[in-house]
Amino acid sequence: MSLCVSFYFNGEIHAYADSRVSAYMDGKCYHVHDGFEKLRQIGDKVVFTSGDLSLCEALYETINADSKIEDIASAARKLYAEFSAANPNYDNGEFGVEFGVYIHVIEGGTPVYYQLRYNDDFKPDRQEPGNQDLFAVAGRSDEALEHISSYMNRSIPVDKGIHRTYERLANETIGGNLVRFTIKPGGIERDIRPIRESRPLRKWPVEDASLHADMQGNVVARKITLTGTVENSSINTSTITAGTINGGTINGAQIIGGSITSNTDININRDIRVGNNIYLGLTGQTNDRRIEFVDSGPYRSYMAFTNSNKSLEIYSANDLRLTSGLDITISGMSATLPYSSYIGSPTSSNRIVVQSDLANKSDRSITGYNLAFDSTTRNLKLFSATGTLLATVNIPK
Repeated sequence: MSLCVSFYFNGEIHAYADSRVSAYMDGKCYHVHDGFEKLRQIGDKVVFTSGDLSLCEALYETINADSKIEDIASAARKLYAEFSAANPNYDNGEFGVEFGVYIHVIEGGTPVYYQLRYNDDFKPDRQEPGNQDLFAVAGRSDEALEHISSYMNRSIPVDKGIHRTYERLANETIGGNLVRFTIKPGGIERDIRPIRESRPLRKWPVEDASLHADMQGNVVARKITLTGTVENSSINTSTITAGTINGGTINGAQIIGGSITSNTDININRDIRVGNNIYLGLTGQTNDRRIEFVDSGPYRSYMAFTNSNKSLEIYSANDLRLTSGLDITISGMSATLPYSSYIGSPTSSNRIVVQSDLANKSDRSITGYNLAFDSTTRNLKLFSATGTLLATVNIPK
């Protein structure tokens, strides 16, 4: 909940807003922190947003100094539609998807006030306030107007009366710092001062968070630090540091440190990069393990570890190729090649074959096998493997 007050005097606009962030759970309101500026200068305009914090921040990130009123309305309309579609469990009542944008600007020397609200599709409602007119929107606005009017009737300056009103209404939803923008025809000035507290606040049990929570306990956060266990929740586009996450869905997230525990499949449709090692299984486990390369057809290849015999099998549906820029070294007790296998090229003259392939060659018993030279007769004799003399050559002196 927020409170914005505007006062128009002598062609100038004085716009005020607090910086408190609150959350609702089980019908109670809690103070979260005081660090969110709900009122900001955007070019020549001063813009106030009210409602879900993620919507407010998203709007400020979308618009810029060149944005016109209709540009801001279009951005608010689009963000609200996307948020509503992504959060169907929100109801559009109190503490639901309530979102409003209020714009202060001087147009042609005339102070102008625009209201863009979710309940009329952010159609710009343009008003030209009169001199000394007072506006208040969002939380406890009726009370604020009554208190400010009472201070003015007692001749207390308007600025001081507005400040006292914020301090009087300060609770879990309104407080922190009071930010004031003064819009003049020649420029915009900014001032900030603390809102004094008069009583202790119920604190949201989450530190350093920027969030909105509805009455059902659903939390939508731009930045949040949680302690304990997060179960069955969705975390979108965030950075998660350390901790253990069990179950639930994490979309588009960067996870640093910690551990992820799952008792089901983890499906990833993009690359996986690791620093050094990938381990399959844990120390002491006795199950088989397998890395499989799958395509849309029947051609699957794999690397498989069989625990019973501690063997590693590499299977390829087609060719298996080992390519190296230098040597390939294979170390082991033995290498077994199946029947009709060979090492080398398919050309028979350029390969190493197994014994079964050699069996189809000519009988070596009829080939030259041994040479003998008789120095007396000077005969050189060629014998077969069985000792048969195949040829005699006389070599004269």
